[in-house]
Amino acid sequence: GGAPAGGAAGTTSFDAVVRWDVRATSSPFRSDALGDVPAAAAMRLRGAGEVRPDGAFRTIGDENTVRVDLTVGERSIETGPVAADVRSARATLDGRYGLVVPANGGALALEVDGRVDWDVHGNAVRVHVPDGASVRAAEVRTTGGGRLTARVGGAGDALVLRDGTYALDVRGPMGISGLRTDRLTIDDLGLDGAVHAEGSVAMTGNRVTFDGSASTDVEVVGAGIVEAFGMERGTSARARVERGSRIAADLDAARLDLSMGEASAPGPVGAPVVVDAAGRGRVEAGLDLSDVRIVARDGGVEGGRVRIDGALGVDGSLAGGLTEGSGRATVRLDDDARVSATGLARDEASGTIAAAARTHEIVRGDTLSRLAARYGTTVAALKAENGLASDTIHVGRTLRIPGGTTRVVTRPADRSGHLTTTLAAGSTATLDVASARTLADGSFELTGRVSSRVVVSTTDVAAGLLEARILGAARASLDGDLRLRVANGEARVSTGRLEVPVRLDLAPGSRVAFGLPGRRFETSLDRPGSYAEFVAVCRVVDGRLELDELARVDLLLVSSADLGVAEHGVTVGVHGDKTVRYAGRVVLRDRGVDLFGELSVGVRGGDDRPIVRIDW
Repeated sequence: GGAPAGGAAGTTSFDAVVRWDVRATSSPFRSDALGDVPAAAAMRLRGAGEVRPDGAFRTIGDENTVRVDLTVGERSIETGPVAADVRSARATLDGRYGLVVPANGGALALEVDGRVDWDVHGNAVRVHVPDGASVRAAEVRTTGGGRLTARVGGAGDALVLRDGTYALDVRGPMGISGLRTDRLTIDDLGLDGAVHAEGSVAMTGNRVTFDGSASTDVEVVGAGIVEAFGMERGTSARARVERGSRIAADLDAARLDLSMGEASAPGPVGAPVVVDAAGRGRVEAGLDLSDVRIVARDGGVEGGRVRIDGALGVDGSLAGGLTEGSGRATVRLDDDARVSATGLARDEASGTIAAAARTHEIVRGDTLSRLAARYGTTVAALKAENGLASDTIHVGRTLRIPGGTTRVVTRPADRSGHLTTTLAAGSTATLDVASARTLADGSFELTGRVSSRVVVSTTDVAAGLLEARILGAARASLDGDLRLRVANGEARVSTGRLEVPVRLDLAPGSRVAFGLPGRRFETSLDRPGSYAEFVAVCRVVDGRLELDELARVDLLLVSSADLGVAEHGVTVGVHGDKTVRYAGRVVLRDRGVDLFGELSVGVRGGDDRPIVRIDW
């Protein structure tokens, strides 16, 4: 009701209160985005408003309520980044609203505050994400609800969902194609299985956050390519993930932030952009890989089939890195793999200089005897200079080095050395991860224990004074503590004391050559039965291998091939059947080697040929 009010000459104004109760149904309806939609919509709109003298209108009181029930039947849709065949969709909105319509045709302002619930079931769902990637699934169902606040006009458009809950189930064949980031590429990967997630959901503007639990158990049904890029430039790993591979995860705390609408990262407008993903739980994988290629700065690995089995507990995020992780991973070669390394030292320069007293900070692996040899002094002099009563020294402390002579060894001038070898099928390596985490400075640290059983054949090496081609099977076992630290794109590995049992069966055709200035020593094996067995005592310090000694050495070399040594125009040839036996231990010094134990060399010939011939 209301009444006209007087106004300027020739005008009429109204001051009135209007009440309404509207019920409406629609089936089907048309949408600019979806076209003709086979749907049933029911709406009831109740409220009251006032018309002001200037013609403006606004709702009043607390009886402005709205309820909308929408049911969509089977329908193919494609909107923004999502395309799907909808089997059924239900949505309900029940709440209050406010409406303001300014005078003189100004833009209206609408606010809705209520409860929204949904149940959407779709088939053949495809989602296009930035950079042209697509994710597809055969069947997707999502249910949920929450408190929705929406505003159009007035102080600006806004859409907020709070106190929301959701459940998501993805089943049947799935696939990932064209996914490329700065660290990972996935292409043509087909999966089958199930994914389930549930928890709370919140939305503000174009940002949606999901918090809850998630589980997945999928099997690879279509082989695809996966490539990972390391932080160190030029380092990458690429493999074909074969059918039968399996990935399972149970995350008891999972978080996913999505930015919807205009992407903050490069990509099509309207594409979802992952802002961050985090989780805490357990991940298991059983991967069958083929065509494996690992490229490193100074070498690489090329292999046929590789099996990786792992089970890890994880807690971390994309943005913050791994907060904590632990578990086990095992790698097994089902086919041979070729390993190559370049940049091995081919040459060194050395000399001695007189030195005054100086200091040395003790690092892991240092002993008084090693330091005495390094600085050209004696253990007694070191103990006297530092007031030591025993041979025990401690990492991190500083020793005073008495004057004397010091051996200087420069960095290798020629890094053209190389090693090429074959890891045979059946070789395995297992890593027990005690802790894996991202530190406050952004570096990554992993500690644990590593064990491996390796079979090697056909090794070619050129390093320093040595050139060798070794044929036959070499078997080695390794067990020890491991520490990996990655900082500023550089990875450094350190271990505790390692005792590595090695058995090397030398096949005919193996060859060893030593080259010295003005001389060369070369021998080859032409008979079966040669072998070498020992325990390598070593450690790795910041990626550098330190070999202390070869313990429990058992060596047998048999050959009837001629052996020759040439120096300054003199050639010495050794003929006949040669046998070398050695049992003991080998200690490596700086620029030297000590052999302890028993060594015997035998040469046997006949009357028709000398066992030694010397020509000059």
